[in-house]
Amino acid sequence: MKAEIYIFGNFADGYSQYPNNYTHNLFEVISTSRQAESEIIYHREGSLTYYIYTREISKIDNTFIGLCYVFNDVFIKDFTPLFSIFEDVITNIVVTGELLEFTNDGKLATKINQLYTHTKELQRVSDYLNNKLNSLGGKTEKLPPINFAISTAEWKSYSYKDVADIQKSVVDYSNIRVLKGEEYNTDTLSSYAGKLNTLNNEKTAALRTIDKQKQEISSLKKKQKNYKLVIWLIVFICIGGIIFISTINSRNATIKRLNKVVTEKVSTIISQEEIIGILHDTIISKTQKINILHTDNQTLAYQKDSLIAINSKLHRDKNTLQEEKANLNRKLTQTETSLKSANNQISSLKTEMNDLKRENKELKKRKYEPETYKVTSYKAPCYYIDGSYNYKKTGYSYSKNTTLYVYYKTYSYALTEKGFVKLSDLRKQY
Repeated sequence: MKAEIYIFGNFADGYSQYPNNYTHNLFEVISTSRQAESEIIYHREGSLTYYIYTREISKIDNTFIGLCYVFNDVFIKDFTPLFSIFEDVITNIVVTGELLEFTNDGKLATKINQLYTHTKELQRVSDYLNNKLNSLGGKTEKLPPINFAISTAEWKSYSYKDVADIQKSVVDYSNIRVLKGEEYNTDTLSSYAGKLNTLNNEKTAALRTIDKQKQEISSLKKKQKNYKLVIWLIVFICIGGIIFISTINSRNATIKRLNKVVTEKVSTIISQEEIIGILHDTIISKTQKINILHTDNQTLAYQKDSLIAINSKLHRDKNTLQEEKANLNRKLTQTETSLKSANNQISSLKTEMNDLKRENKELKKRKYEPETYKVTSYKAPCYYIDGSYNYKKTGYSYSKNTTLYVYYKTYSYALTEKGFVKLSDLRKQY
């Protein structure tokens, strides 16, 4: 089931489509009237039916991608499998990564400016979509005549869940919009997006934690500087006090108290330095975690490239197998035809052989008795047959009233012991 396929959309440099022909205005008008993140528009023009799928990429940038499949003289009532096929094609495009890609937070983003610079990928996507839609061959129906009681400019709009109403309207209306603003990602696409979003959130949280810890370290360093000033001040005071009271024994108690204060401040500094060491270790641990997240992100990118390469290889292998299958089917058909013809010939020959066996058997049982004739002419010449099947005289003859035994007869001659004799010279005896 090969039909026309179009790929279009709004990308970094605006609207473009592939191939670019008379459908440009139709697709561009439809692109300005989108009403949901995902939707299919059914449009009929005479014997052509357009199934136009659009998928929003970014509401902020007003970017989207569209796919269209055009049937001739047939249509499909059930839009549910169409949504599944178009969504699978979008997943394939994202996984391949040449036209669309994921952002760090798991959102779709366009990777190109215009379509025309990626014709090889566009042809691959077209072939992929055509292979997918070939599976719907059993769901297509003959296109009914146009219902002239309904204007070809009239529109009907439904949710993708209104299956019965859609199937009823598509028979009579030329323009139908089916909206799907939820669950338009395949499981594979949701899985990729979710994982990227989780990794991005973990990375953001780790960076916030590091910033907070840097601020705490900066604050602790400021406090440490203040503590050092206080300690040096206390030391100078203590030294001054010691010099001052070195001659005064009554101030010994004061000196002991100051020494105790100095000891406590030194302990506080040691404790703060231990806290700084712990925070430094925490920063190192968080940095290592960020590096691990970067490594995981690179691993995912590598796995993505590997999946793309595997998918391409599987696609090529599939096409090769399909070609081999088609060749084998043709050879099988030819072999079956030859075999059938040979079987028919064998059957015919067996039938002939059985008939011959039966006739031979009957001839063996049958006792052949020659017919008796009497010569009526004065003289009955004998003949033989030459190479040109002409009767020539042998020189022998039968006399009148001679009794003869005839073993074989033609139209005018009878075979006897001495050769052929004209039947006009003979009379049969009973």
